[in-house]
Amino acid sequence: TLKDQKTKGLYRRGLFCNYLKGIINMIQDKILMSTWGGGGGVDEVVQNLQRGIEERGIEVDVLYNFPYDGDGGPRVGLVKSDGTWIINEKSEEAIKRIAWEQYAVIDLHSCNFWPAQLREMRKAAAHAPIFYHCHGSIAHAGITELLEGKDPDWEWYRKEIEALPEDKKAERKKNGPVKQWEIFQMQEALFKEADTIVFLTEFTKKMFRFYHEDLAKDQAHEVIIPNGSDFHKYYNDPNVERRAVEIRASLGNSPHIIAYSGRAIPAKGISDLAMAFNVAKGRYPDAKLL
Repeated sequence: TLKDQKTKGLYRRGLFCNYLKGIINMIQDKILMSTWGGGGGVDEVVQNLQRGIEERGIEVDVLYNFPYDGDGGPRVGLVKSDGTWIINEKSEEAIKRIAWEQYAVIDLHSCNFWPAQLREMRKAAAHAPIFYHCHGSIAHAGITELLEGKDPDWEWYRKEIEALPEDKKAERKKNGPVKQWEIFQMQEALFKEADTIVFLTEFTKKMFRFYHEDLAKDQAHEVIIPNGSDFHKYYNDPNVERRAVEIRASLGNSPHIIAYSGRAIPAKGISDLAMAFNVAKGRYPDAKLL
């Protein structure tokens, strides 16, 4: 039920918030989070975590790192919980100015730090554990985009994969080219430097271990914490309930409806969803995908 979803969503967020609070209380009540700053899903996750942590009396600063800002090069913005911008300048100078040692925990949600910046961060805040929330596998997304896209420059790669026997395709993909190569390198550096990697799904963890086998950590430092959805905001809204009834009726009142919300691009796992749905459709003929 939607009430159950409320409990699950808040429980998942609360688990991580309470875990961080336990670490922070041993040092001081301050944490740094990073995000992209483009208003997307990752920003939403960070904002919700920030709210949950601050409700527990912990101060949170948020770092916005824009490595491809077209206006004067890469820029960094550091924002306090009250919305005050402490730093808003070019990336190299800003990274050096941040007082990393003041944070008890560094919680990174964006893979937009160069290896040298991560090393500087680690050196300045040697006491602080670094968490990396992996919101997706850049390697898997990049290779999928090349294989399923229509860019003529990569036709040779698509033909090469198609010509291989099935037992050789996976290994070739693993060692193949990746679109968005620079971001791939940034994510790989995060996998290497982070003390703990937080995955959202078992699939993302599986892709990490497939593409970055040499960087795999022990089980205690690879954890899965799914994002919670605040469906409870809507369960007492009669308009939402009425619309849900209408949608289900239009789909033949199937009990097996899968809904996807997001951009329909290879990087978001659309092909994986399509393949999984084909399997589900074979088991449940009345299944619907929205």
